[in-house]
Amino acid sequence: MAIQKLKANLFRAYLLTLRQQKTQGFTLTELLITSVVAVLAVGGLLFLMTQLIGQDRQDFGRSETQREMAQALDYIAADLKEAVYVYEGECLSGSGPRVTNASDAGGCGRTQNLAASIGLPVVTDGSFTPVLAFWKQERTPYFRNPTGTQLLPTEADCARLTADQAECNGLRISQNAYTLVVYALARNISPTDIQQGPARIIRYRLRKYDPNQLSTLVKRYEDDPAEGFQGWTCKSGGPTATSCPTATVNDGSSILEAAALVDHVDFFPIDVGSDQFPPDCPPSQADLSQTDPCAATASLPFTYSLTPPKPASGNANASFYAYVTRPDASQAGLNQDVFVFLRGNAATRSGQPDNNRQAGYLPTLQTQAQIRSAFNRNPPLAN
Repeated sequence: MAIQKLKANLFRAYLLTLRQQKTQGFTLTELLITSVVAVLAVGGLLFLMTQLIGQDRQDFGRSETQREMAQALDYIAADLKEAVYVYEGECLSGSGPRVTNASDAGGCGRTQNLAASIGLPVVTDGSFTPVLAFWKQERTPYFRNPTGTQLLPTEADCARLTADQAECNGLRISQNAYTLVVYALARNISPTDIQQGPARIIRYRLRKYDPNQLSTLVKRYEDDPAEGFQGWTCKSGGPTATSCPTATVNDGSSILEAAALVDHVDFFPIDVGSDQFPPDCPPSQADLSQTDPCAATASLPFTYSLTPPKPASGNANASFYAYVTRPDASQAGLNQDVFVFLRGNAATRSGQPDNNRQAGYLPTLQTQAQIRSAFNRNPPLAN
């Protein structure tokens, strides 16, 4: 009897042990199922996070590029509003029928291929293209807190400048001088950490005097452009003047100051005969009822110059261009206005391939600026 009772107790202890062992861990099947569920959950979260980060990068790249293009256009427009004369595209690049006749009052006059005359690179592959050139008056001294020879010349300084005494005294009174500004598009053939994207816009500046030698009247160009902007040519002037400048695409020279305005500008040459290439005048100013929509009309008695000029054939880049009102002797008092178009490229900044041409990565903006001067304006005589 005691033996049977002992066997029963041992059997119950064995069953209890089995139940305890069963609750102390997972089976292999349970572990495998748990692992699969965990991997799927973590993988899904990682995929979602990657997608969100990629989308955020794309949105950031597009918005930043569009913002920078808008800021660049605002800067150019503000610069143009201070201009007194804007050159036509033909005069800037030295191409087109208006360049050939130097005696044509409505053409370029002696100002033929202005960009080359001031030392800008002349290339045929489109990797460097001057787009806008204009004259503006800049206050002197050039520095905000000038010292030493950066100051305006004194009466004694002018007395020592026998050949330029009248000019020196005039500068002391007017306290301003003409500055030539040129905007050019340069392709980023080898993008760096500083300049990124397909291309960048460079702003060149040719001042009348050396900012550090203002009191001694050291000149950077001789001829006064106010005597005729269309007839202006760059040349040195006298023993105190430097020669006309030379420049490089990257950073200019000590004479022709240069600075990059904005990068991530689009660069994509297209066929000049295609519908995608810019027309001969601003679309908003075209009269489609005429055979030549860009010809002058009674309501719009002037024409525009596309700058840079449209080549006769082949491909050309059209990511940065402008329309400039042509000077017309018959339109006295006409103010020049300029339409500027700029297209950015946010593909690489957004993590996309260089050849991505989706419209969402190519923000295109435009602006219009009217300069403050007028053609052939004769002020009314005082009573």
